[in-house]
This record gives sequence, structure tokens and C-alpha cells, in this order.
Amino acid sequence: MKSIKTQILSILTAFALAVGSLCLPDMGVLPSLVVPASADGEWSKFTTGVTTLGTTVIGAPKAAGTNESGWVGDYVYYGQYNSNPVKYRVLTPSTTAFGGTTMLLDCDTTLFEDAFRDEWQADDANVWTASDLYKVLNTNDDSFLKTSFTGAEAAAIAESTVNHDESAVKRYLRPADLGGEKIFLLDVEEATNRNYGYETTGISNNTRLKSKFTDENDHAYGWWLRSPDTYTAHRAGYVYGGRGDILYYLNVINDDVGVSPAFNINLTSVIFSSVINPGATGTYGKEYKLTLKDSNTTIAAGDISRDGDTVTVPYTVTDSNTTDGIAADTVSVLITNAAGTAIKYYAPLTGTFAMTDASGTFDLPATYAATDKVYILAEDTHEGNAARYLTDYARSRYRFPLI
Repeated sequence: MKSIKTQILSILTAFALAVGSLCLPDMGVLPSLVVPASADGEWSKFTTGVTTLGTTVIGAPKAAGTNESGWVGDYVYYGQYNSNPVKYRVLTPSTTAFGGTTMLLDCDTTLFEDAFRDEWQADDANVWTASDLYKVLNTNDDSFLKTSFTGAEAAAIAESTVNHDESAVKRYLRPADLGGEKIFLLDVEEATNRNYGYETTGISNNTRLKSKFTDENDHAYGWWLRSPDTYTAHRAGYVYGGRGDILYYLNVINDDVGVSPAFNINLTSVIFSSVINPGATGTYGKEYKLTLKDSNTTIAAGDISRDGDTVTVPYTVTDSNTTDGIAADTVSVLITNAAGTAIKYYAPLTGTFAMTDASGTFDLPATYAATDKVYILAEDTHEGNAARYLTDYARSRYRFPLI
């Protein structure tokens, strides 16, 4: 037994249970270095180096330059479209520009084609909040927001608010504000933001090229912006397929233009980030999925006991919403350092999972210290190479020192 454990062996049963929730903002800043796990075998979020607390390991994109061959940055898979996982570009991993503290995501592809507005003769035909696309993405009964995300995923999407200087016309297009919508299209200012990885000039540039969702090898597909043309109410901005130019003269009734949704995720909703292409070792190009907080699941621990290095945890899991598509299938243990800034141990409990009258064990890591924080989590996990693109969910209700 390690010396640190010898010092605390005489008080094995003095567990102090403190009911509370796992709150990432209180866990401090994560170390920036993550060692990717081997790409061999079945993917698992529990492999050392795959999962980190929060999202600070996710990087900002490479600032665009005139010689870029394409957009360069990290990606997050989030939600599904037509039952297939959707990949998003991380335009900024942390921002306060849209209200709150959020991560801005922009779809890596165009998901479908549609007109910006069916009534091209209306006075507000090119106004984003009056557009049919606004409804298709947000408010219709079969909207993208309501059909492409689980309840927890949709809840974690922030209501985005931004006020642009509308006099800052670029490429004959005006920036367009956001007033609390969850899903939106980029505007001309965001699509020319160098820090988002997009070329600033608006002229032909590969950073804005996107393929169709159904054909990742086709990079010649245009996509709508939410910016209106400054001169004519029946025209709106779009990115021209094949060259990446931002143009202004497309009639809003064109229904063969791609739609590339963007949105912000509240960082307070994210517990973990897990890299799903662990073989990627460069500065850019890592792909992640998130573990979100599940407000409908709770876990209660029974009388915890310890025998040497082995800890036994009786538990009961309850689910207040059995129709939300989220069902716990794993109880795991998370051990962090005293500051809550680094994971020392993260693994499922050994034993068969059950909702009630269940029990599992784990072995303390060699680096365990009496000041470490230990969390028990009920999780809905998606393990393996095929399921790794799907969001996970977790809820922690107990934190206790092993003293």
C-alpha cells in the first residue's frame, strides 16, 4: 500500500458525505496538456487522456490568412440530423459576446437546402427574424431545434443575443442582430471574423467552403447568411459555393441554397469533453463530444466502505423523466485533485449496473491523496467506435473525502 494510504488507513469508515452538484466553474482552470490515448481498439471515454473536465482543452481555430487552404480548427459533434451525428466547427471555445459564457459552433456542412423567405415581395423579405428560415430552424413544430437534439442538448443551447453596428456594411450587406434565438445563421461580420477562422475580406477564400451533409467530398455548395442586402429587400447575403465569396444579390426565394446552422452552448451545462479521434496529435483538427448535465437523473450513495485500496459504493439511481431519450447505464467515479483542476481517476464502477439496490467497487489510484475530491456520477454513455459521436449525459449528487 502506498504511504499516503497508510496514513489514512485507521479511519477507513469516517466518510463525510456532502450533498451537492458537480459545478464546473468551481473546479478552476484545466491544464492545457492532454495526452491522446491510442487509436487502437474500441473507443472509450474512460481511456486515460481521452476525457477532461469542462471544455478548456478545446482550442480556438487558426486565424485565417490569405493563403489558407481551408478552415482549420477543432470540432464538436452535437445532436443529429436525419439520425446521423452532426459535426460543428468550434469558432470560439469560450466567449461572452452572445450573452453568458458560451462556445460558438458553426455547422461544418450544409444540412439541407431551403429558401430564405417565400414571400419575396414583402417589405421585410430579407430580415432574418421575419424569414422562413428563422421558423424552420427555431419555431416550427418540426423545426431543426425541436427535432435534431435531445431535451438536454436543446436546453444547453444558449439564447444568443448580439448587437452589431449595422452601419458597418461589408460586401453590400449589413450585420444582423440576434435577439435571443437559439439557432441562427452567421451574418457577414461573423463570416469574416479572422478569429473565427474566416477570411476578413469576403472575397474568394477556402475558409468558408462547405460540403453538403450528404456528400462530404463536394465543397462547391453555397450557404445563406442572415445579413440583408443594403439596397433591395428581396435579396440576402450568402456564401458562394466553389469559391467562398460573400455575395449580396441572391433572391430570398431561391430554394436550392444550403443551410448551415450555428448556435452557442452554455459552458455551465458541460461536465466533460472527450476527444473522439485520439490519433490526432497536431494543434488543430481534434474532434470532441460533450458530456452534459442531466437534470432529470439523481444518484444517492449508501454506506460507503473501504477494504484496503478497494472502495465499495452502494447506490440508487432515479430518473424523473423516462421519455427524454436519456437513461443512465453506468455509475462511474471521478477523482480530482484538491483544487478540482485535473482528473486523477475516471472509470466505471466494477459490477453490474442497476437502478436500485445496486453496488459497485473501484480501486484507489496510486496517486490518491486525502485532500482529493471524489464524485460518484450516474451516466448515460455512448461507448465504442460507432456510438462515440453521440452526446453523453451525467449527474453527480455526492462528493465525499475518503478519510
